[in-house]
Amino acid sequence: MKGQRLFIRPLNADDRPRLEQFYLSENASLPDESDGLIGFLVGEVVAHLSFKQLPPVMEIQALWVAKHLRRKRIARTMVSELASMAAKLELTRLVVRNGEETNEAFLRLGFSKAPDGTLVRSVE
Repeated sequence: MKGQRLFIRPLNADDRPRLEQFYLSENASLPDESDGLIGFLVGEVVAHLSFKQLPPVMEIQALWVAKHLRRKRIARTMVSELASMAAKLELTRLVVRNGEETNEAFLRLGFSKAPDGTLVRSVE
């Protein structure tokens, strides 16, 4: 991955077959339909982030990075891109309402745990 650039763009209708193939190769389930970002490395899908806009917050519903590329800052880059997008839309926070299994990863990405158990990160 060194020297390669991650290309991130919003999902479009033509991406569905590529996402299905990506999740199949990762032995994972494709999240329900929603808005999202897709990450490419050398033309191959390597990451997917699905979200919903719920003003004044952007709720992250799923974040998946190819298993062989984890711990390479791809998730951090995907979340940063979403934060930039949220700032342009004048939203104030990113929120994650998933189960406990995602807490550690999102805490490393700058989220903090709210009293109700959700993970929150301010948009700057």
